Amino acid sequence: MQCPRCKSTNVSVQVVHQSQLVNDNYGCLWWALIGWWWVPIKWIFFTFFALIWFVIKPRRQKIVNHSYKEAICQDCAFVWDVSYQEAQESEEIYNRQKEKVRQIKRQRRKKAWQSFKDKRATKRQARTKKKEENAKRKALQDSIPLDENGQRPVI
Repeated sequence: MQCPRCKSTNVSVQVVHQSQLVNDNYGCLWWALIGWWWVPIKWIFFTFFALIWFVIKPRRQKIVNHSYKEAICQDCAFVWDVSYQEAQESEEIYNRQKEKVRQIKRQRRKKAWQSFKDKRATKRQARTKKKEENAKRKALQDSIPLDENGQRPVI
C-alpha cells in the first residue's frame, strides 16, 4: 500500500471500532398499527400515569458498532480510510475485467463473422464451379450430333 500524500510504502493498517449509544425508537409498523391511536389516548386519559411512567421508565437505547480500516503513513503521519481506497481499487479491477470480457466478445464476434464470410465464399465458389460444369456439359451436349429420331443422347 502506498501513501497518497508522500508516496511512501511505510504504512501501517489497523481496524478501528467505534461504539455509539443511540436512542431506540419504535418502528414504522408499531406506529402504523398501534402508536397513531395509543399515544393520543394515553396522554388524554392517562396523563398523570403517563407522566409518572415517563419519569420512571428507563430510556430505550442501543449500542451501534461501526468498524473500518484506517491506514497511517509512518513517514508523514497522514491518516486515510482504507475501505474507500480498497473500493476504488476493486472498482478498477472490475472495470479491467469487464474490458477484457468485452475484448474477448469482440474477438469471438470477429471470428464468427470471418467464418460466416468464409462459408459464404466457399458456397459462392461451389455455385460458380457447378455453373461452369453445367455450361461445359451443355456445350458438350450441343456438340454431339442428333440421332435418327432427332434427339441427342443423354450423357
